[in-house]
Amino acid sequence: MPNPVKRHSKARRDKRRSHDFLTAPLASVCPQCKAPRCPIAPAPVAARIREETSCRSRNSPDRRAALLSEGRLLGRKTHGMAMRLDGRVALVTGGSRGIGQAAAIKLAQAGAYVLLNFVQNEAAAAETLALIRGAGGQASLLPFDVADTQAAEQAIGGVFRDRGRIDILVNNAGISKDGLILTLKARDWDVMIGTNLKGVFNCCRIASRYMVKARWGRIVNISSVVAASGNAGQSAYGASKAGVEGLTRSLARELASRNICVNAVAPGLIASDMTAGMNGRVEKIQRSIPLKRLGVPEDIAQTVLFLASEGASYITGQVVHVNGGLYM
Repeated sequence: MPNPVKRHSKARRDKRRSHDFLTAPLASVCPQCKAPRCPIAPAPVAARIREETSCRSRNSPDRRAALLSEGRLLGRKTHGMAMRLDGRVALVTGGSRGIGQAAAIKLAQAGAYVLLNFVQNEAAAAETLALIRGAGGQASLLPFDVADTQAAEQAIGGVFRDRGRIDILVNNAGISKDGLILTLKARDWDVMIGTNLKGVFNCCRIASRYMVKARWGRIVNISSVVAASGNAGQSAYGASKAGVEGLTRSLARELASRNICVNAVAPGLIASDMTAGMNGRVEKIQRSIPLKRLGVPEDIAQTVLFLASEGASYITGQVVHVNGGLYM
């Protein structure tokens, strides 16, 4: 007949081993098979301990996904940890107001050092800088015209010399001059293509050099719902943003082998200076939005933060539509 005392002792030993297994720091390699180990520890359920100690089960993609969804990392909650950007350096073009301002503030809140690019509105840029620093974030101003190749080279190169790295690029700078094609001036077309498309190309080309060397990077390009849906009177603007999306997909293929993710965010109708001048058209469009409201810059900024983080490390070449259902 089995000795109940020994059985009780064995149960206590198993419980202690389970606790040690769940709370001890995780080794970089499995002590049994020497294979790289999953960074996500198993859920603390005693009945599943024997399953979790199997190297094969712990390293399987399905198991990793399940554990991540349970929100446990080394026995601690992981909510928000994958969104931290401590030690990263981020450049946000057009960062003085609207979506750019919201994105810059969000990245700084996550721990990144943010460089605020602007061209003319220094007062708005200074206000954004004050908001970031007032909340304990780190940032500085970086004025240059993204459409000017030489100016972009000097400014972005200076960032690398001063900070030693460029991890995140958010291409937000853009302009819009509406007009039917019969009345649209060739100069207006050139200006929009220059800022909205060439500007993105310039910054991507320069910043990606440093990301390739570091073998890590995140590029987030701000597009528009108009690139997919089209809109009368915005042929130049829509063409420039469609070009941004094509550039995004091609760069994603070029840079993926260097652990650089390139994605775009396509906002719908966002409450901003641009929509303030649309008069009665805003109410009409708002009624057609399934969520029955305009977006706010923070809606886009939250998506930008996610795409710039480790949480989006398996997402590249995508256009994320944030429009309340305006375009599906």
